[in-house]
Amino acid sequence: DYIKDLKAPFVLDGDFNVSPHTKVVQLLSSLGRNLCIEKNITNTLNPETHYFKSAFPPGISCDNVIVHPSFKVQSFKLITEPTLSDHLGFLLDLSL
Repeated sequence: DYIKDLKAPFVLDGDFNVSPHTKVVQLLSSLGRNLCIEKNITNTLNPETHYFKSAFPPGISCDNVIVHPSFKVQSFKLITEPTLSDHLGFLLDLSL
């Protein structure tokens, strides 16, 4: 409800700790463009540092980037280097 009531375009990014095919992610994705789903990103966990080693391979896509439809996405990619966290990073370039 909070996102629906926003008067300005939004970017929602985070570790949702669930698969992109769950109801909660599908609901949030319906409010904008889920770039991880669009780009078919299947793993957002860092296999070098994540404690959940049994997930590899193939990994788990539990992070999401959802942008308001009015944004034009110039580029979006998964960042694997440098190792900064137990999750991989994202690089997003967008404009209104």
